Amino acid sequence: QAAVQRLNIEYNEEHNIFFTLDTITRTANNEWFYLTGDLYGEEEEAMRQALYIDPYHYYNVWSCDMSGTGAGGWNYFPWWNPEGSYWQGTTVHYTAVNLSSKTMPHECGHYVGLLHTFEGGCTGGDQVEDTPDQDDGDNIYQCNDNLDTCPNDPGTDPVHNIMNYASDACVNEFTPGQDDRMHSIIDNFHSGLLENNFYFPNLYINGIDYQQDDDGDYMFNPGETVRVKVTVGNSWGGDAVNVVLTLASEDQRIDIIDNTIEFSNPIEAGDLTFTLLDWFLVSANEDASPGGVPCTLTITAGTEDYPYELVEEIELNLTLSQYGFPIEGIVIKSSPVVADLDGNTYKDIFFGAENDKLYGYTIAGITTPGFPFSTNDRIRSSPAVGDVDQDGSDELVFGSSDGKLYILNGNGSVEHVFTQGGGIEGAPVLVDIDGDQDLEIVFTTVTGGGGKVYVIHHDGVTETGFPVEIGSMFAGPAVHDLENDGIVDIIVGTYDDQVW
Repeated sequence: QAAVQRLNIEYNEEHNIFFTLDTITRTANNEWFYLTGDLYGEEEEAMRQALYIDPYHYYNVWSCDMSGTGAGGWNYFPWWNPEGSYWQGTTVHYTAVNLSSKTMPHECGHYVGLLHTFEGGCTGGDQVEDTPDQDDGDNIYQCNDNLDTCPNDPGTDPVHNIMNYASDACVNEFTPGQDDRMHSIIDNFHSGLLENNFYFPNLYINGIDYQQDDDGDYMFNPGETVRVKVTVGNSWGGDAVNVVLTLASEDQRIDIIDNTIEFSNPIEAGDLTFTLLDWFLVSANEDASPGGVPCTLTITAGTEDYPYELVEEIELNLTLSQYGFPIEGIVIKSSPVVADLDGNTYKDIFFGAENDKLYGYTIAGITTPGFPFSTNDRIRSSPAVGDVDQDGSDELVFGSSDGKLYILNGNGSVEHVFTQGGGIEGAPVLVDIDGDQDLEIVFTTVTGGGGKVYVIHHDGVTETGFPVEIGSMFAGPAVHDLENDGIVDIIVGTYDDQVW
């Protein structure tokens, strides 16, 4: 199945040639398995003659140990033998029958009439016009995009072409001219393949969604139970009937409460679909560490005569993030504040950034109206929130490094800007300093090796006795009535190991 999947990767998506695994036979015969000799050898002929299945309608592949031949595989060109001959098809070394090896796609290329890109060296002998000429020396094993062994001819060597001899990691393409030749050869030498009916689908997982989680943000968090919806596609082939998905995991971070999804309707070729009323139900432990949870998703479909199964390794994303987060690409050196400034009962997130902007985001990771708000310098001052003008609505208060203190309304409009000479790096504090029942703004500034403590009203008027000069740099203040004497105290810690 893995080798057939590799064939479909190389031939299906761009070249409209589809492979369906029909029959596997396993035969114990050492004379056939340990193949020696060259093309048309007696051992190979005996093997092919005994095991072939209707070459007119099937692409036959014989897997054996070819180490005694010096080849990884070979295929007889279709015009060498009648269409129904057992010489039609590929003999391949058994270790190449897997998903990663490109030997099968290469040999299948010969099956559909493609020659090596280096056929005939610089004389252009592969009979395809858009494959650049390539010398047939040791260079055929190189993966160098600049290789040009036929400098007198157009183009560089087609090192990425599957009909080259470069490594599996290097080769991954056919040209449009090779595509045309493949289909022409099938029409003329493998026409029986075109009579086949596709009884099998080609299903794939298109997406995984999380719904009805406990906090309704469509993210799977520790401690939550979530419905897992799976979107399934059928890229080609027959209709997928009786489709059933089964989820399994050995990861102890989750419990799978309902592990089965059944599709009541067929999935036709080319369709994408999901079930409306069926889902996986999965819960995560409260102390589960975030990260991908490895799971096995088994898809079965078809009928008793044509059973289909696909096993995919997937991950469920267990995360601490909420919907719309994380927000990336912003350098942040201030702490955020969470507040409902627009009165919609949902709290938003506000923070300053190194790019001179104050950002506001909703719980869905969408910018709030009026934000980001731009200043003229970085914002390391964490915002404070309070109704400083007693209008019934909270305001945002923060400073920037160019010495400006901003008071913003919830919609991002400016209520007041207070300017002084020092940079504002710390978070302001909103408190009733003078006992007049409204909030004053307490903040600190830095100027060279010193700084000041300011107390101002919302209209920019400075409180009596302020600012206070302190001969050291310091961060934001704390405010409390430490002696319980009814007088608010302001506390700051300096860079000189002092507390004022």
